[in-house]
Amino acid sequence: MENETNLFFHGIFGAKGTSVILKTAIMETVKRTINGKEVEIKSQVDCTYGVLVIPNLSAAELQDLKLKSNQPMPGFKMSDKPVLNEDGTESGMFWVTHS
Repeated sequence: MENETNLFFHGIFGAKGTSVILKTAIMETVKRTINGKEVEIKSQVDCTYGVLVIPNLSAAELQDLKLKSNQPMPGFKMSDKPVLNEDGTESGMFWVTHS
């Protein structure tokens, strides 16, 4: 999996908020109507998610970075190391490292 693909900010995750979720593609939204109500749905794209752990920042400090959805995150890449579930199976996500 290790590659130099552009990564984009997706969100902040974790009980202490010290993990940043990055992704390899921007998922566009499309407006559709369901039972008369207009909704936005995500378009289907080939997207891989990764976890960047930043242990020296608190959740509040990460929020202070004011990262925006789909913001490019230069200087990082997906590693070839999968994030494992508690039972040892692969989660489908990869660890993010610096490039």
